[in-house]
Amino acid sequence: NVRYVAHWGMPKSVEHYQQESGRAGRDSLDSDCLLFHSAGDIVTWKRILSDLEPEHQKIAFSQLEEMESYANTTRCRHRFLVEYFGQAFEKEGCEACDLCLGGVETHPDSLVISQKILSCVIRLREMFGVKHTIEVLRGSKSAKVIRFSHHELSTYGLLQKESASDVGDWIAQLCDQGFLGRENERQTLFVTEEGRRVLKGERTP
Repeated sequence: NVRYVAHWGMPKSVEHYQQESGRAGRDSLDSDCLLFHSAGDIVTWKRILSDLEPEHQKIAFSQLEEMESYANTTRCRHRFLVEYFGQAFEKEGCEACDLCLGGVETHPDSLVISQKILSCVIRLREMFGVKHTIEVLRGSKSAKVIRFSHHELSTYGLLQKESASDVGDWIAQLCDQGFLGRENERQTLFVTEEGRRVLKGERTP
């Protein structure tokens, strides 16, 4: 019987993750599932999936986005999976995943960091995706940043001390919490109404 399932890298969909992680604990005894991931996994999968036909690529990208949401969610992971597959989850939490057990550290400046990210998306006129937003926040001097004069924005370099992976994870969490949204095939970021409340200090992430 399988006691541990470890993913070294993010699967391309929640369906794949569920099938693979479900091999642990089939005898109803406690088991552990570990997922090691980074923002680079998304880049790798998008490169692989970019060869698909447009209609299949759209579905694959949507599934990948859901998997990213699962990996970066701040709510009960079991609840996420149950609701993803269209079922109701009666309880608030499962009391078994890392989030319900309090195994994830909360950043002490989560509100300030969230406001910096949301503000940057607005300064970019909600016209760019995750990668470019990360570059602006980290103070990149990439050709694209310079070409659009985004090095002159007030939000340029606000998170220059943070890693690209961390900033990418925070953006994914804001999307999962409904403070940021993504639209069209380019996955352009926009700030939701709830996100604007965070900017005003009326809500906390």
